[in-house]
Amino acid sequence: MPRTNFARAACRIAFAFAVLAVVPATPAAAAVGPLALVRNIASGTASGAPQTYAVIGSTVYFSADDGVNGRELWKSDGTLAGTVMVKNIAFGSVSSNPSNLVAAGTTLYFRADADDETGVELWKSDGTEAGTVRVRDINVGSGSSNPTSITAIGNTIYFNAETAASARELWKSDGTEAGTVLVAEISAGTGDANPRSLAVINGTLYFVATEAANGAELWKSDGTPGGTQIVRTSGPEAWARAPRGWSRCGTRFTSARTTARPASSCGRATARSRAPSW
Repeated sequence: MPRTNFARAACRIAFAFAVLAVVPATPAAAAVGPLALVRNIASGTASGAPQTYAVIGSTVYFSADDGVNGRELWKSDGTLAGTVMVKNIAFGSVSSNPSNLVAAGTTLYFRADADDETGVELWKSDGTEAGTVRVRDINVGSGSSNPTSITAIGNTIYFNAETAASARELWKSDGTEAGTVLVAEISAGTGDANPRSLAVINGTLYFVATEAANGAELWKSDGTPGGTQIVRTSGPEAWARAPRGWSRCGTRFTSARTTARPASSCGRATARSRAPSW
């Protein structure tokens, strides 16, 4: 088999595996059998290349390119008829490139570029064309806020976004324009706090952020400015020892430093790792 045909076949097989793995067993899904092509999204020998999956109920959402509308948001219930494009966000053959798909309750959140001079912004979908809309133009105008690290706590999502006024900081959204707000300006002015490695334990958001006084350190937030606080500092050379590699251990997690090896087991560290747990 030529290399290109093999790659296309591999993409289709991968999609079939993905749908079977994430869509709960239903009569329709059971009829598919142990392994089957759900739908040839890009007709002929072209590849739809589905990727970035998220599940709500018995529906899996993903991005795919059908060769006509570009890479857009799709959904599937595991059947041919139920595998459809949700919306052509960027009109015509231009791709909106939906990515960072996350489910919060019954709502899907993701980032996309509508190619309408608003840049890459936060979107949401209820699975219908009419219900797939931009939540807010966070970085107003043609600039992109580039939301990343979208993480859900209940029906609220937290994410990293950028504006001209506050640079890259922690934001949250309840799915409304008014409820999509900056949580706290961790790095004052136009410096990037760049919140990253978001993790949730017992309803509290933990993340790594950077600010001038302490460098890159562990922070936590309850979604309010006052409740967004540094957890601990590392002392001298903090810039070189930013927390990384979260490992959840029940109601705690460990984080190895960039100067150390990751912890060897839950809540324990190798002799050289200096991996703190919280």
